[in-house]
Amino acid sequence: MTHRRVRRITLGLIAAALCSVLSACVITPSTFNAVDAEDELVMWSYVGSDEPSMLALNEKFERQNPGVQVKVVNIPLNEFGPKLVAAAGTKDGPDVIIGNPVADFDLLAGADVYADLSARLDNSSLRQKVQDEAIWTDGSEVLALQWRFNNLGFWYNKSILSKYGIEPPDTVQELERAMAKVTRESKYYSMVMAGAPQVPTAWQAIHWMLGYGANYCNVDSAGTVKAMRMVDRWQEKGLLAPHVTTLDQNQAFDAFATGRYAFAIGGSWEMASLEESPLKFDVGTSLIPAGPQGSYSTFAGESIGIGRYADDPGLAWELIKTYLQPSSQLTTFEMVGALPPSPEVRNREAVQQVELSQPFVTAMNEGRLKPWPDNSRTLEAQTELGTIYSSMLAGNFPPKEAADKMSTAVKNAFEKGTGGC
Repeated sequence: MTHRRVRRITLGLIAAALCSVLSACVITPSTFNAVDAEDELVMWSYVGSDEPSMLALNEKFERQNPGVQVKVVNIPLNEFGPKLVAAAGTKDGPDVIIGNPVADFDLLAGADVYADLSARLDNSSLRQKVQDEAIWTDGSEVLALQWRFNNLGFWYNKSILSKYGIEPPDTVQELERAMAKVTRESKYYSMVMAGAPQVPTAWQAIHWMLGYGANYCNVDSAGTVKAMRMVDRWQEKGLLAPHVTTLDQNQAFDAFATGRYAFAIGGSWEMASLEESPLKFDVGTSLIPAGPQGSYSTFAGESIGIGRYADDPGLAWELIKTYLQPSSQLTTFEMVGALPPSPEVRNREAVQQVELSQPFVTAMNEGRLKPWPDNSRTLEAQTELGTIYSSMLAGNFPPKEAADKMSTAVKNAFEKGTGGC
């Protein structure tokens, strides 16, 4: 990723900002204990202490470093950022941070939560092995590395499409015609996607906007209006799932898995879940149907970094190297469907032979990815956009008004934040 422009700001203000964006949080100094033993690395994470790929890589590191234990402290997402900021304010904190950089990097970088990895990265081969978007920087400092990517793609029920002579759509125009045919000629529903007032809903919405040339940094463009009119038309024609505004990202894909829907927007991580619990029908994946400007993608996923006040940053760096070993990247892909940060690893047979993975891999290529804003209030902007989009789907206001509200909300969020867009 290009250098992130983050200005240092008061730690207390950052903690307050995070608490205002997220739900109520309680910051207690007792949670700041970084290291309990000389040979223990304490890792703070929000993904759960039993997340399978993280556990597998920690166990791999422990085998490679006898006598060292990785202790995972899971912190709820709504408390994760504030506790990191408050810990840094007392010159304390974890050894290793599993972060959600799309949402929190700019805030945490501005709070001196992370240690600089620049010298270590320059003296290793990792810089050449991961793509630019995997390197999270603040000015000249490298503060975190993406150890797994997630992105969104288009899923379709091959059985339904075959039965009604429908080809997988490449464009939004073809998609709309296909959805109309499913609705008109079959007993099935057309498409299910996230519509609840949440950040993941905004992530799905932005993909339709990208097809019309709109993004967070030009949300006031005509492309936003056109994208909102398109989705609103789908809703009015009954082409979207009933009660779409109540569905979060996981619930939407669960609905697709029932076999009652022809199309869905779903994540790369669903590949792993289908390996464990195969569906009763054939599925296919493709890039999200293109708008007039094309088909583009944004990414999510987790980063790994060293806490600025880690007791043993050298040992923490060894853990990072373990996470980014090619074999570790493949382990993560196989276990949870997350995409490797290394283009070379993504091109290996173990990834390429998984047919469902191809659109997700393609979407990570240069020319397909659109950057996230370099602003400390990006999470707030996402939250507002998802809420407004959901309200539009619920019929609370027309698409032009929704686009105007999005523009105002995103602008206000970024004006309160640090960094640009």
